[in-house]
Amino acid sequence: MDTKAIVAVKKAQKNLVDTIEEVLELLEINFRQYKGKEVLIKPNVGVPAPPNKGINTSPQVVKAVADLFLKKGAKVIIGESSGVMDTTSTCFEKSGFIELAKQGYHMVDLKDKNLEYVKINIPNGKHLKKIVIPRIILEVDCIISVPVAKTHSAEVVSLSLKNMKGIVPDSFKKKFHLIYGVHNAVVDLLKAIKPHLSIIDCTVAQEGLGPIAGTPVEMGLIAAGIDPVAVDAVVTKLMGFEPLEVRIIKLAHESHIGTADLQQIDIKGICLEEEIRKFKTPEEVLKEILPTAETLFISPKTCSGCRGCVTGALWELKNKNLLKTLENYTIITGPYEELPYIKENKVILMGNCTKPHKEKGDFFIQGCPPWPGDLIGIILGEPVSKI
Repeated sequence: MDTKAIVAVKKAQKNLVDTIEEVLELLEINFRQYKGKEVLIKPNVGVPAPPNKGINTSPQVVKAVADLFLKKGAKVIIGESSGVMDTTSTCFEKSGFIELAKQGYHMVDLKDKNLEYVKINIPNGKHLKKIVIPRIILEVDCIISVPVAKTHSAEVVSLSLKNMKGIVPDSFKKKFHLIYGVHNAVVDLLKAIKPHLSIIDCTVAQEGLGPIAGTPVEMGLIAAGIDPVAVDAVVTKLMGFEPLEVRIIKLAHESHIGTADLQQIDIKGICLEEEIRKFKTPEEVLKEILPTAETLFISPKTCSGCRGCVTGALWELKNKNLLKTLENYTIITGPYEELPYIKENKVILMGNCTKPHKEKGDFFIQGCPPWPGDLIGIILGEPVSKI
C-alpha cells in the first residue's frame, strides 16, 4: 500500500518559530539533513502592499522559517521576484521585508539583472518544453515555498503551487497567462522545479477580490507538507473549496506532481472539518457590488496585472460609494478574439491586450498593466484617452 502524504496544520502561537518547528516535526522532518545546506525560502511578495493583509506572505512568518532553519545550521536565502507591474525592491520595502534585509537576512531579488539565467528542459512538458530561470534556483539544496493563503480571480486560490511562478522572468510570467494558461504552465514548471517543502502562511489570509484587492481573514494557522499538491489541497479545503475543482490542483494531481485526494492525505494537528471557513470568491464579491452583469468582462486569459488593476479600481469606487456611477459603463480587459456583445453602454477597454479592438470602444486605457487610477478617472468624468 502506498504511503499517504502528510500535511500538518497547527494554530499559530505567539512564537512562530516554535509553531513552525512543531508543524515540521509532525511531518517527521529530519532537520539534520539541512545542516550546512543552502535553503532558499520563496515567499509571495508580488505587490507593494502593507504586511499582514493577506496579500503577501507575512514577513514575520518568513522570518520565523528563516530563523528555524538557521538554528538547524542551514544557510538561508530569501528569494522572490515581484509581479510584472512592480519592482521587487519596492515590494520588499512596502511589505515589511526590507526590515529583514536590515537585520542581516540574505535577500535576493530574482529579477536582479546581475543574476545568471539558464535555460532548462522540462521533462514531459505539455505546454512548456524549456524555460529560463535564475541559476541560483538550481544551485540551492532546498527550495521552501512559503505563500500566503488567498483567493485568486484566475485560479480560485493562490497557494504553494502557483507561488512557484515567481521564480521565472517577467517575460515568461506574461506567457503563462496569455499563451499557456497559468495552471498549465505552472504544472509544467513543477515537473522540472518542485519545492522540497511547502509552508503556507494561513495566519492572515485573503478572501474575495484576490489576489490583491480582497478582504483579510484571520485564520491563525500554519500548514506544511512535503507534497505541495497535498498541502494546497488541504488549505483549499480549509478555505471551503473542493481541491479537485481547482484547475491548477486538479492538473497537478493528474500529472502526478502530488496527490489532491484528501482520502490519501494524513492530516495532522487539527480536525479538518472543524477548521473549515468558507471564503468568498472574487466572482461572488463582484456579483454583490457591481450594478449589472454587463458591467465587467474579464477574459479567461487576463493576467494578474490587469485583474488586479480592475478589481483594485472597483474596490476603491466601492469604498467611496461610487459604484452606482458604473451603471452606464462596461469594462473589458484581457485578450478577446471577439468582444462580448454590449447593448448601449459606453465601453472601456483596459490594457494593451484590448488594443486590437480599440475602434470598437469608447475609451482605451493603455498599459501592461494599465493604471487603475485611469479607470477611476474615466468613471468620474476625467478620461485619459478617449477614442
